Amino acid sequence: MTYCCSNCFNDSQIKKYISNKCHDEEVSRCSFCSSNGVQLIEASLLFEYFEVLVKALDQSDDGRELKDSLQYYFSVFNNQIYDKETLVKSIFKNNLEYLNYKYIFSYSQLYDQDWESFKEEVVKKNRFFPQTPIYKDIFSKGDGSKVFFELTETLLATYGNGDILYRARISEKLLQQDDMGKPPYEIASIGRANPIGITYLYLANNQETCIAEVRPSKGEKVCIGSFKPVKQIKFLDLTQPREKATFLLFNGEDLINSLNYIALLEKFANELSLPVIPSRSHLDYIPTQFICEFFKVICGYAGVIFNSSFGMGVNIVLFNDEDVICEDVKHYQVAKITHEKKLL
Repeated sequence: MTYCCSNCFNDSQIKKYISNKCHDEEVSRCSFCSSNGVQLIEASLLFEYFEVLVKALDQSDDGRELKDSLQYYFSVFNNQIYDKETLVKSIFKNNLEYLNYKYIFSYSQLYDQDWESFKEEVVKKNRFFPQTPIYKDIFSKGDGSKVFFELTETLLATYGNGDILYRARISEKLLQQDDMGKPPYEIASIGRANPIGITYLYLANNQETCIAEVRPSKGEKVCIGSFKPVKQIKFLDLTQPREKATFLLFNGEDLINSLNYIALLEKFANELSLPVIPSRSHLDYIPTQFICEFFKVICGYAGVIFNSSFGMGVNIVLFNDEDVICEDVKHYQVAKITHEKKLL
């Protein structure tokens, strides 16, 4: 028999099943992910979970091998696993016929062409009450909203008093803690998440990222404020939505819809992470502003986490700055700026 552990997988439903099934078992070392001091489970006991995932896919000669399909579409395996092929064969050992096929998932056009249609409509036609399929299906609480809400709930990240977040401001003088909050609405500029006149607090998870985001010149001085949450707050974490989502909350048609929704969230996350270019039209930010407003008002999330366009950390948009307190401000001078290029 072949054994694996909960650390071999990303999906929280599989992790929970292994934990419940093996809570009285002795701990050992997992040969697949090299975790030490973990409880092991016979891999074939997980077959029913993986069968649910496979049934959401279509068999196709143009598709991927089973192990690659499971990872590509569901990101179900921990990247530390050195031999996914053996693990998959062990899970399917009593149903090896599944390994004879290649698999593909056909995304609905709702989350491909219609994403572009949604962006065009909120920019050029109907800003507040768009009529595109995406809006009707999700944002106006249509048939797909229940699965969409449940999926985003699996992407929540909780921050508490032990977490530190950072904000930078270019300033020749040392600013006070009260100066490090979000700008007054009268002077608030447009951003990825906020329209003009509505202010959010843009933070980062490390000092290097928050400095890069304000784009100082060499020799300029910046103030960095350190912020701590005053209570536990929940952010929608869009840094790796496919890897962090729990697909096994769903089955059948709901599982198929969840794959479409995760593709939509990936598109949204990518647009949030695009560099802010001063010459770019403020109209380009309307779609991401619209969806951030939806997450704030309808979902009730404290903010959104997304990858920095500078590739060194993550950005956090906090909708209500009263959820955090600035505990310290330090003054720095920028000593060096580096740039990378890519061939067009």
